Amino acid sequence: MKKLLSFIIIILLVSSCVKVKDRDIATTTDNFNRQLILNNWVNNLVIPAYADFKIKMDNLKLESTAFVNTPTTDTQQELQVAMFEAQKVWQHVAMFELQSSNGTRIYMNTYPIDRETSTNPSPNSNEDDRTLEANLSESLTEINNISFENTSGTIDEQGFPALDYLINKENSLSKFTDNETAENYKTYLNKVVDRMVDLTNRANTYWTTNASTIIANSGSSATASFDKMANDYINYVEQGFRENKIANSSGKRDGIENILAVEGYYSSENSKIYFNEAFKAVKNFYYGTSYDGTKTNEGIKDYLDYLNAEVYISSENKDVKISEQIDAKFSEIENTVATLNDDFVIQVTEDNSKMYNAFNVVQEYVVLIKTNTFQALNVKIDYVDSDGD
Repeated sequence: MKKLLSFIIIILLVSSCVKVKDRDIATTTDNFNRQLILNNWVNNLVIPAYADFKIKMDNLKLESTAFVNTPTTDTQQELQVAMFEAQKVWQHVAMFELQSSNGTRIYMNTYPIDRETSTNPSPNSNEDDRTLEANLSESLTEINNISFENTSGTIDEQGFPALDYLINKENSLSKFTDNETAENYKTYLNKVVDRMVDLTNRANTYWTTNASTIIANSGSSATASFDKMANDYINYVEQGFRENKIANSSGKRDGIENILAVEGYYSSENSKIYFNEAFKAVKNFYYGTSYDGTKTNEGIKDYLDYLNAEVYISSENKDVKISEQIDAKFSEIENTVATLNDDFVIQVTEDNSKMYNAFNVVQEYVVLIKTNTFQALNVKIDYVDSDGD
């Protein structure tokens, strides 16, 4: 109880530092046209990104089919490139979870995969709670019966991490050519890719079909599109970006380093590329920059400047525009990440302190958005977490 009370007091103290010119943020609505931001987000970020992602996933399916039919070094390399290109674009759509089905992100990119061999799950475990390696050791009939959809036990046995394991792990090609393992591996690979393509098509269809409805729902409430998309954004920044890409592998939370939790562990030379693509997506959403980077229209920054929203900086003993603080924080993140090795496995192993530094600067941005910005915009958090922000 004391811990909860202390947490509430801290939040109140931090929140009280937010100032909005000529507006009582607790009781008064503003006149900013949120529909302008929604239109920009949907038509210039979400839909173009998903269109590109669908192209990349369709190509991934073509290359996976070619590899399954003729598993050679050349077809494997072509499939690896197709996966890499798709996973880069994935970073730009991962935050958009508005559809009622929800959960695209956890099925597409939950890592690390549950890869340990365990063919004898405990009596209390779910029947479907098997590991990827255990699945691959099952009979071909049993693999064909595995269902990825709506099965919590297989969340960490599918998507990009499972594909990474199947085609990028050392000596993985032999699994697709050896008579004892080939059929199981080919079947599992097909199921993984088909599931990813299906999830992509569903999400793409949702956004293109409902675009006008989403944009029209431009009010200020927990059910309004702006509030929901803003919440999906900060939830992604916290979980998909800060925790998954930095905290989990570095052991920032529990002090236990876990290189298996690096995104794309079996092709970890790409891990910093994925981080930077995700960071670009985080900035694009905030600034209102289009997916292709050619134009910037209305975004959260414009909204904050319209409100002249400020935050008190104790170290400087003055009020500063929140948007200026965020600009500075983005620069800090860029400068800090620039010092990281391109391979996060190497970075965690050789100098994990730099991963901690990266976590700390991202965390400062989380606070600016989740506490200061959301209060200024009168947006309430619609999810529960336990990280103490």
